[in-house]
Amino acid sequence: MIKSRPLISEDFTQIAEIYRFYVEHTASTFEEQAPSANELLKRYQDQSNLPFIVSYTDQVITGFAYV
Repeated sequence: MIKSRPLISEDFTQIAEIYRFYVEHTASTFEEQAPSANELLKRYQDQSNLPFIVSYTDQVITGFAYV
């Protein structure tokens, strides 16, 4: 069963891996190089007043969404 929740800072390692695929293999982002987990965390901290959720199954992040 897939569940969702607000993200926590520990999620960024898994989020970076998910996002890396889309940066490297699709044209669906404007990124030329995949950002690191630390870079994604910094971006989040700069805009932490905006919603950011993750979906997960068995504590493994399966997706994410943010504004």
